[in-house]
Amino acid sequence: ATNTLSVTWSYPANDPASFTLQRATNSAFTGTVASQTITGTVRSTSQSGLTPATSYWFRIRADNASGSSAWTTLGGTNASVIFKKVP
Repeated sequence: ATNTLSVTWSYPANDPASFTLQRATNSAFTGTVASQTITGTVRSTSQSGLTPATSYWFRIRADNASGSSAWTTLGGTNASVIFKKVP
């Protein structure tokens, strides 16, 4: 799909109840932050509505009845993805 990016991750422990994925246009995750809750054993999702030539940062955490894990930046510390639209 147009202006869409697939985000994939792994989780080595038992399956959590859900994951929370956040997308931001800066590494501090301030300003506009898009959040998505992913349930079950799913380990990927599509992010749509992206703006070409824009940097995006992604972070994720596991959630269950006991609480949430710490945020993990996808791709490593201070990693960003620059979305480039291909004609």
